Amino acid sequence: MNQQSLFRMIASMNLVPGSCITAFGDGENAGNSASCGADYDAYGYEGTDGWEDNIDLVAVNEGQYADPNYVANVNFPVDNRSAKLDGWEFAIQHFFGDTGFGVQSNYTMVDGDIEYDITGDPLTSQFALTGLSDSANLVLIYEKFGFSTRLAYNWRDDFLYSTTASANEPGHTEAYSQLDLNVSYDVTDNLSVSFEGINLTEEDARNYARTKQQPLRLDILGARYALSARYTF
Repeated sequence: MNQQSLFRMIASMNLVPGSCITAFGDGENAGNSASCGADYDAYGYEGTDGWEDNIDLVAVNEGQYADPNYVANVNFPVDNRSAKLDGWEFAIQHFFGDTGFGVQSNYTMVDGDIEYDITGDPLTSQFALTGLSDSANLVLIYEKFGFSTRLAYNWRDDFLYSTTASANEPGHTEAYSQLDLNVSYDVTDNLSVSFEGINLTEEDARNYARTKQQPLRLDILGARYALSARYTF
Protein backbone atom coordinates (compact mmCIF):
# COMPACT_ATOMS: atom_id res chain seq x y z
CA MET A 1 0.00 0.00 0.00
CA ASN A 2 1.27 3.46 -0.89
CA GLN A 3 -0.04 6.47 1.06
CA GLN A 4 0.57 10.21 0.83
CA SER A 5 2.19 12.02 3.74
CA LEU A 6 0.01 13.88 6.25
CA PHE A 7 1.23 17.22 4.92
CA ARG A 8 -0.43 16.45 1.57
CA MET A 9 -3.79 15.69 3.21
CA ILE A 10 -4.61 19.27 4.18
CA ALA A 11 -7.58 21.32 3.03
CA SER A 12 -7.05 25.05 2.42
CA MET A 13 -9.19 28.00 1.35
CA ASN A 14 -8.14 31.05 -0.64
CA LEU A 15 -10.30 34.14 -1.21
CA VAL A 16 -8.08 36.43 -3.25
CA PRO A 17 -4.54 36.04 -4.59
CA GLY A 18 -2.06 37.00 -1.94
CA SER A 19 -4.58 37.10 0.91
CA CYS A 20 -3.76 35.56 4.24
CA ILE A 21 -6.85 33.36 4.18
CA THR A 22 -5.16 30.07 3.43
CA ALA A 23 -5.25 28.19 6.66
CA PHE A 24 -5.79 24.99 8.56
CA GLY A 25 -5.97 24.14 12.22
CA ASP A 26 -8.58 23.29 14.81
CA GLY A 27 -11.03 25.14 16.99
CA GLU A 28 -11.98 28.79 16.69
CA ASN A 29 -8.35 29.92 16.39
CA ALA A 30 -7.82 28.21 13.05
CA GLY A 31 -5.98 30.54 10.73
CA ASN A 32 -6.06 33.61 12.99
CA SER A 33 -3.11 35.85 12.24
CA ALA A 34 -2.22 39.43 13.08
CA SER A 35 -1.51 39.99 9.40
CA CYS A 36 -5.17 39.32 8.56
CA GLY A 37 -6.40 42.52 10.14
CA ALA A 38 -9.84 43.14 11.60
CA ASP A 39 -11.70 42.10 8.47
CA TYR A 40 -11.07 38.43 9.01
CA ASP A 41 -12.06 35.93 11.63
CA ALA A 42 -11.83 32.17 11.88
CA TYR A 43 -14.64 29.69 12.19
CA GLY A 44 -14.63 25.93 12.17
CA TYR A 45 -16.23 24.21 9.21
CA GLU A 46 -18.53 21.48 10.52
CA GLY A 47 -19.70 18.68 8.25
CA THR A 48 -22.78 16.51 8.65
CA ASP A 49 -20.78 14.04 10.73
CA GLY A 50 -19.08 16.58 12.98
CA TRP A 51 -15.64 18.11 12.61
CA GLU A 52 -14.08 17.07 9.31
CA ASP A 53 -10.96 15.16 10.32
CA ASN A 54 -10.04 17.95 12.76
CA ILE A 55 -9.30 20.29 9.83
CA ASP A 56 -11.20 23.58 9.96
CA LEU A 57 -11.55 26.06 7.12
CA VAL A 58 -11.39 29.81 7.60
CA ALA A 59 -14.48 31.94 7.01
CA VAL A 60 -14.89 35.71 6.74
CA ASN A 61 -17.52 37.57 8.71
CA GLU A 62 -16.56 41.23 8.22
CA GLY A 63 -15.23 43.61 5.63
CA GLN A 64 -15.64 43.67 1.86
CA TYR A 65 -15.62 39.87 1.57
CA ALA A 66 -18.39 39.30 4.14
CA ASP A 67 -20.95 38.72 1.36
CA PRO A 68 -22.33 35.17 1.95
CA ASN A 69 -22.54 34.72 -1.81
CA TYR A 70 -18.82 35.31 -2.27
CA VAL A 71 -17.19 32.33 -3.98
CA ALA A 72 -14.01 30.97 -2.41
CA ASN A 73 -11.60 28.38 -3.76
CA VAL A 74 -11.20 25.38 -1.46
CA ASN A 75 -8.41 22.95 -2.28
CA PHE A 76 -8.17 19.46 -0.85
CA PRO A 77 -6.64 16.16 -2.03
CA VAL A 78 -8.80 13.40 -3.50
CA ASP A 79 -8.21 9.82 -4.58
CA ASN A 80 -8.55 10.17 -8.35
CA ARG A 81 -6.10 7.62 -9.72
CA SER A 82 -5.50 3.92 -9.28
CA ALA A 83 -2.59 1.67 -10.13
CA LYS A 84 -1.64 -1.98 -9.99
CA LEU A 85 1.35 -3.45 -8.23
CA ASP A 86 2.75 -6.92 -8.82
CA GLY A 87 5.91 -8.79 -7.99
CA TRP A 88 7.68 -11.98 -7.03
CA GLU A 89 9.73 -13.02 -4.03
CA PHE A 90 12.19 -15.92 -3.97
CA ALA A 91 13.68 -17.11 -0.70
CA ILE A 92 15.90 -19.97 0.41
CA GLN A 93 17.52 -21.04 3.67
CA HIS A 94 19.80 -24.03 4.21
CA PHE A 95 22.04 -25.38 6.96
CA PHE A 96 24.95 -27.69 6.10
CA GLY A 97 24.36 -30.69 8.31
CA ASP A 98 25.42 -30.19 11.92
CA THR A 99 28.36 -27.93 11.06
CA GLY A 100 26.50 -24.87 12.29
CA PHE A 101 27.04 -23.10 8.98
CA GLY A 102 24.10 -21.99 6.87
CA VAL A 103 22.98 -19.56 4.21
CA GLN A 104 19.85 -17.51 3.74
CA SER A 105 18.91 -15.50 0.68
CA ASN A 106 15.95 -13.79 -0.94
CA TYR A 107 15.26 -11.70 -4.01
CA THR A 108 12.18 -9.51 -4.49
CA MET A 109 11.04 -8.18 -7.86
CA VAL A 110 8.43 -5.41 -7.85
CA ASP A 111 6.69 -3.67 -10.73
CA GLY A 112 3.82 -1.22 -11.20
CA ASP A 113 1.78 -0.18 -14.19
CA ILE A 114 2.44 3.56 -13.75
CA GLU A 115 6.01 4.83 -13.82
CA TYR A 116 7.45 8.33 -13.84
CA ASP A 117 8.32 9.63 -17.31
CA ILE A 118 11.64 11.44 -16.93
CA THR A 119 11.20 12.92 -20.43
CA GLY A 120 7.84 14.46 -19.54
CA ASP A 121 7.03 18.16 -19.41
CA PRO A 122 8.54 19.64 -16.20
CA LEU A 123 5.60 22.08 -16.00
CA THR A 124 3.10 19.22 -15.71
CA SER A 125 2.68 17.14 -12.59
CA GLN A 126 2.73 13.36 -12.95
CA PHE A 127 1.17 10.49 -11.07
CA ALA A 128 3.48 7.57 -10.35
CA LEU A 129 3.94 4.84 -7.78
CA THR A 130 6.75 5.68 -5.37
CA GLY A 131 9.04 3.44 -3.37
CA LEU A 132 9.05 0.55 -5.86
CA SER A 133 12.31 -1.28 -6.54
CA ASP A 134 13.90 -4.70 -6.61
CA SER A 135 15.82 -5.78 -3.53
CA ALA A 136 17.95 -8.71 -2.43
CA ASN A 137 19.99 -9.97 0.49
CA LEU A 138 22.41 -12.76 1.17
CA VAL A 139 23.16 -13.88 4.74
CA LEU A 140 25.92 -16.23 5.92
CA ILE A 141 25.01 -17.93 9.21
CA TYR A 142 26.86 -19.73 11.98
CA GLU A 143 24.92 -21.22 14.91
CA LYS A 144 26.88 -23.49 17.27
CA PHE A 145 28.69 -23.69 20.60
CA GLY A 146 26.73 -20.71 21.93
CA PHE A 147 27.66 -18.47 19.00
CA SER A 148 25.10 -16.86 16.72
CA THR A 149 26.64 -15.03 13.76
CA ARG A 150 25.09 -13.25 10.78
CA LEU A 151 27.03 -11.60 7.96
CA ALA A 152 24.49 -9.97 5.67
CA TYR A 153 24.75 -8.26 2.29
CA ASN A 154 21.71 -6.08 1.52
CA TRP A 155 20.96 -4.40 -1.81
CA ARG A 156 18.17 -2.22 -3.16
CA ASP A 157 17.82 -0.91 -6.71
CA ASP A 158 17.07 2.69 -7.75
CA PHE A 159 13.58 3.89 -6.83
CA LEU A 160 11.36 6.96 -7.06
CA TYR A 161 10.72 8.43 -3.61
CA SER A 162 8.76 11.54 -4.63
CA THR A 163 7.10 13.03 -7.72
CA THR A 164 7.45 16.54 -6.27
CA ALA A 165 10.88 16.63 -4.65
CA SER A 166 11.26 20.16 -6.06
CA ALA A 167 8.10 21.65 -7.60
CA ASN A 168 7.13 19.13 -10.30
CA GLU A 169 10.59 17.58 -10.40
CA PRO A 170 10.93 13.98 -9.16
CA GLY A 171 13.29 12.58 -6.58
CA HIS A 172 15.04 9.23 -6.96
CA THR A 173 17.25 7.24 -4.62
CA GLU A 174 20.27 5.62 -6.23
CA ALA A 175 20.85 1.88 -5.91
CA TYR A 176 22.36 1.14 -2.51
CA SER A 177 24.02 -1.81 -0.80
CA GLN A 178 25.66 -2.40 2.55
CA LEU A 179 27.33 -5.13 4.58
CA ASP A 180 26.23 -5.79 8.17
CA LEU A 181 27.60 -8.10 10.87
CA ASN A 182 26.04 -9.39 14.06
CA VAL A 183 27.78 -11.74 16.48
CA SER A 184 26.37 -12.89 19.82
CA TYR A 185 27.59 -15.39 22.39
CA ASP A 186 25.69 -17.06 25.22
CA VAL A 187 28.02 -16.82 28.20
CA THR A 188 25.49 -18.61 30.41
CA ASP A 189 21.84 -19.56 30.11
CA ASN A 190 20.98 -16.08 31.36
CA LEU A 191 23.79 -13.87 30.05
CA SER A 192 24.65 -13.10 26.45
CA VAL A 193 26.93 -10.53 24.85
CA SER A 194 26.75 -9.26 21.29
CA PHE A 195 28.62 -7.14 18.79
CA GLU A 196 26.97 -5.39 15.84
CA GLY A 197 28.52 -3.61 12.89
CA ILE A 198 26.30 -1.78 10.39
CA ASN A 199 27.44 -0.57 6.95
CA LEU A 200 30.91 -2.02 7.36
CA THR A 201 31.99 -0.85 3.89
CA GLU A 202 30.82 2.73 4.65
CA GLU A 203 28.54 3.09 1.64
CA ASP A 204 26.93 6.50 1.02
CA ALA A 205 23.31 7.30 0.05
CA ARG A 206 22.56 9.50 -2.97
CA ASN A 207 19.38 11.14 -4.24
CA TYR A 208 18.95 12.57 -7.74
CA ALA A 209 16.23 14.22 -9.84
CA ARG A 210 15.48 12.91 -13.34
CA THR A 211 18.94 11.50 -14.01
CA LYS A 212 22.04 10.77 -11.94
CA GLN A 213 23.61 13.85 -13.52
CA GLN A 214 21.14 15.93 -11.47
CA PRO A 215 22.17 15.21 -7.86
CA LEU A 216 19.86 16.37 -5.08
CA ARG A 217 21.44 15.06 -1.91
CA LEU A 218 24.38 13.06 -0.63
CA ASP A 219 24.38 11.40 2.80
CA ILE A 220 27.86 10.39 3.92
CA LEU A 221 27.20 7.35 6.08
CA GLY A 222 30.04 5.83 8.02
CA ALA A 223 30.13 2.46 9.70
CA ARG A 224 28.33 2.10 13.03
CA TYR A 225 29.26 -0.30 15.80
CA ALA A 226 27.51 -1.43 18.97
CA LEU A 227 28.51 -3.66 21.86
CA SER A 228 25.83 -4.89 24.24
CA ALA A 229 25.03 -7.42 26.95
CA ARG A 230 21.72 -8.96 27.96
CA TYR A 231 20.79 -10.73 31.17
CA THR A 232 17.47 -12.48 31.70
CA PHE A 233 16.03 -13.39 35.09
